[in-house]
Amino acid sequence: MVVIVRMKLSAKTDEATGFFALGSGPARALSRVEDLYKELGYVDHHDAGALVIEGDNAPPSSVARNVATACGIAPAKLTVLYYVDVRDALVKALVD
Repeated sequence: MVVIVRMKLSAKTDEATGFFALGSGPARALSRVEDLYKELGYVDHHDAGALVIEGDNAPPSSVARNVATACGIAPAKLTVLYYVDVRDALVKALVD
């Protein structure tokens, strides 16, 4: 959630849970897990973060904790908004 100067969505899979989502938001800059932030020398510091994700469902709490840890903030200070695209869910239901 893994979570934008490079305002593209980043895809991330959590190895332990298999959770996959596209994410964007200021938590990406806080975590600095993308090489782009290191290349630019961009560092962001804050005691709170936010991430918007698009996936099939809400992230497991372990994923939110991992994102908070990567951002250097307390899990209670991370806001995660998630979006489920109903069209994708419908297509998945028809295919399954």
